[in-house]
Amino acid sequence: MIDNTKLLQFEALKLQPFPYQGSKRKQTPLILELFPANVQCLYEPFAGSAAVSIAAEYYHMSEKYIINDIYKPLADLWEAILLDPEMLSKKYSKMWYLQQENHVDFYKKVRTRFNAQHDTADFLYLLIKAAKNAIRFNSNGNFNQWLDTRRMGRKPETMSHILKETNKLLKNNTQIFATDYSNILNMATTEDLVYLDPPYLGTSTNKNPRYSQGLDFNRFLKELYKLDDKNIPFILSFDGQFGDKTYGDVLPEDLHLTHLRVDTGRSAQGTLNGVAINSIESLYVSKELVSNINPLIHEEYL
Repeated sequence: MIDNTKLLQFEALKLQPFPYQGSKRKQTPLILELFPANVQCLYEPFAGSAAVSIAAEYYHMSEKYIINDIYKPLADLWEAILLDPEMLSKKYSKMWYLQQENHVDFYKKVRTRFNAQHDTADFLYLLIKAAKNAIRFNSNGNFNQWLDTRRMGRKPETMSHILKETNKLLKNNTQIFATDYSNILNMATTEDLVYLDPPYLGTSTNKNPRYSQGLDFNRFLKELYKLDDKNIPFILSFDGQFGDKTYGDVLPEDLHLTHLRVDTGRSAQGTLNGVAINSIESLYVSKELVSNINPLIHEEYL
């Protein structure tokens, strides 16, 4: 397994408009290493913060990008970043300064407004301020995560810079979708690459689910078999281990996947709970990409 400190020396990590739970931002150096040459289009069916697309374009590793998320407010936020980052930045800046008097009450006001109107600037503000940089939903599907009361969030000047730089990277060769992941997978060809980062199993069925929709494991397996049958290259971040707790089911051997394990360092959730626990993430590499795995690095991850 690779030491997490090796993953931090990566310039593209600075270009992240907003945090999002489950983001593989710090794993992007490894993921990019697995890319084939001459990728026509990179597909992220479960995009979230689209960390892999941002990093891939930063290093010119694909001609085009498809960013998709079934949660429409998130897809709308990406549309705003690509279409009018200046307006989004101005709205964020206004809220950042308005919160100064009482940021707790202001956060609650913005959260209530977002659940009623789904404004993209409100959503950006909530993502920046939310505790543990995560979102949670109640039984009615409303955003109900509390804020991190220790900080005021990213400063407007920094936000403006990152939004503009991300816009420059992706605006000319990226399409945004808010549809079921299977519709995105049906678009891919053997000249493309699919990066899949679905919700961990069991994280969307509790009282305050972490995602707007959960994952049907059996249905997901059928989609993976389709990719395998069509020889479409893909990389999958699927399961993981948090201390003694493991997320995700074992994937069948006849999917012809190579399993790489990555130690991502101390868990932020564990730290908040006062426990020093490391998180282990898994990457599964399709048969078309096995030759891209550096043999020396491969041993380190197995």
